[in-house]
Amino acid sequence: MSGRDRHAVRAAASLLTNASKPLILAGHGVIISGAVAELRALAERTGIPVVTTLHGIGAFPEDHPLSIGMPGMHGWVHVNRAIQECDVLINIGARFDDRVTGKASTFAPRARVIHIDIDPSEIGKNVKVAVGIIGDARAALTALLEETAPRDAHLWLHDIRESQATHQHRQPYLRRPDTTELMPHDVYAALNAALNERGGYRVVTDVGQHQMWAAQLIEWRRPRTHITSGGAGTMGFAVPAAMGAAIAHPDETIWAIVGDGGFQMTNQELATINQEGVRNVKVAIVNNGYLGMVRQWQPPSTVSRRRRIQYALPGITTARRCSTSGSSARRTYFRWSRPGPASAR
Repeated sequence: MSGRDRHAVRAAASLLTNASKPLILAGHGVIISGAVAELRALAERTGIPVVTTLHGIGAFPEDHPLSIGMPGMHGWVHVNRAIQECDVLINIGARFDDRVTGKASTFAPRARVIHIDIDPSEIGKNVKVAVGIIGDARAALTALLEETAPRDAHLWLHDIRESQATHQHRQPYLRRPDTTELMPHDVYAALNAALNERGGYRVVTDVGQHQMWAAQLIEWRRPRTHITSGGAGTMGFAVPAAMGAAIAHPDETIWAIVGDGGFQMTNQELATINQEGVRNVKVAIVNNGYLGMVRQWQPPSTVSRRRRIQYALPGITTARRCSTSGSSARRTYFRWSRPGPASAR
């Protein structure tokens, strides 16, 4: 590491040491660089709460006491409030994209920002930074650990947890409607329990509401278990990507979680999966009969003009297409019995 980079690392360490409300924002760069252990070591040495982006999911275990969740337009209220209140924000391997920042000029208004990224063009592109460190996330974190003294941020973490207790249960991700009908909350509760009980899995999600439900309602504990299409958001990503992951990891179960729309785009790859003898892919189709994310973001004023977002008989169509590709399929119904989780039959 050059002398200039060392100076930037020392400046970052000084900011973290003197902050009263520091926050870590961990992105996909942490996973790509293999810096998961270094990230955890920094968080535990300093007591700084950790936020993970959509692509950063798995970089920090969500059952860890310092994990507070995902930010942005599909994130948790308490996480976004913490970002707005923090006085130092260290971004490790994330882009400050608009799904996280919203209006960039109002993002983290009180914070001095530290940005670690291997791409020089990302530093200061969307959010003004106080310290920019250009380089591999693992190397940068290793150097930062050498310069950062142990500290504590338990009062700040306590404030965040109080905000979480106030707001999180009110968000639609957790606020299940009082109905006996099958809801996403039931599906993901059952899937989360099965995944973390059995282990040996990776999940590939497509693009849409099901993608955000998976990100928020599954408890991610290991890196590279959550594979998704971010950025432009490529519908149809999940099934072929799951096939690739299954070939790379033949001893693990690869779950492709898809919606009605994305599945229609690449379901023909089920025939390829069958042809190539891939046997460790499972496809969960959250078939609510709509292009759900498109419908969600159409404003109420356009209700009378909504077009091309509804699917007729999605479950029957899906089962037929699976059978013609050589794959087995069945519709699974859930019997909801309070207060326990949904049970499949």
